[in-house]
Amino acid sequence: ELQAGVEQARVQLRRWTGDQPELSAEAEPPPLRPDLARLLGGLDRHAELLAFNPMLAMARADLSEAEAMRQGDWGWEVAYGNRARSFGDMVSFQLTFELPVSRATRQEPVVASRREDVERL
Repeated sequence: ELQAGVEQARVQLRRWTGDQPELSAEAEPPPLRPDLARLLGGLDRHAELLAFNPMLAMARADLSEAEAMRQGDWGWEVAYGNRARSFGDMVSFQLTFELPVSRATRQEPVVASRREDVERL
């Protein structure tokens, strides 16, 4: 019964692989020679590596934002208010500005951290 099972397995194997010489477990397996160019060519489309492109873009954007925070920022706004007749119309002007105070202890550590994030990816 065991011999019949082995023979049946060999018949099924021959069906898939064709006539092969008798294989034994002691025989050395053939050397595996993958096509290196094909493997490297598909590396950029590997599913697990595809996630790194958006992560890298996000890290670079965070670095750009941190570097922009080193510079002082300013802005202005003008508003017009058309109020009721009992009150006069209103015009307002607003000027805002940020001064990067103590860059060495505030902005520089953040920039260094963001730069390390980009280099890590």
